[in-house]
Amino acid sequence: METLKIAAGELARILPNPGAGPAQGAGPAGAAAPAQLPFQELLKQAVTGANDMAQKSDALTKALVEGKPVDLHRVMLAQQEAQIGFEIVLQMRDKLISAYQEISRMPM
Repeated sequence: METLKIAAGELARILPNPGAGPAQGAGPAGAAAPAQLPFQELLKQAVTGANDMAQKSDALTKALVEGKPVDLHRVMLAQQEAQIGFEIVLQMRDKLISAYQEISRMPM
């Protein structure tokens, strides 16, 4: 199986930072930590982001096929972004299933 390598900037575009907010160390001492995003919302955002990238890729591919003035490089990059987003969602699904199976095998 091929290993997927993604730059941190690309991953940030696909999966938003759940703890986005003020930088750590900023503000008065004892300030509350940034709010954490529930896993369900993180998963939903990942799926939505991958879907948005796939729709953008489809639109650019359709425009290219129709003969509209679209840069081929933009089309290829959009296709690669959509593929990477889809692979990330698949890997998240696989890890979730693996974790569920591991928990179900634990003795009670």
